Amino acid sequence: MYAEIDSPHHKPYFHVYYQGSQAVFSIDPIESVEGSLADRQR
Repeated sequence: MYAEIDSPHHKPYFHVYYQGSQAVFSIDPIESVEGSLADRQR
C-alpha cells in the first residue's frame, strides 16, 4: 500500500481479472465499484 500526503483517503479495494473481464470491488462492504463480471464469478 502507498499513501500520499495530503491526498483523500479512499475505501480499500481489490481488482479482479477473469477471462478478459475485469472489475473493482470495495472491501467493506464487499461490493462492485466498477467493471463487470459474469454472475457466477461475481
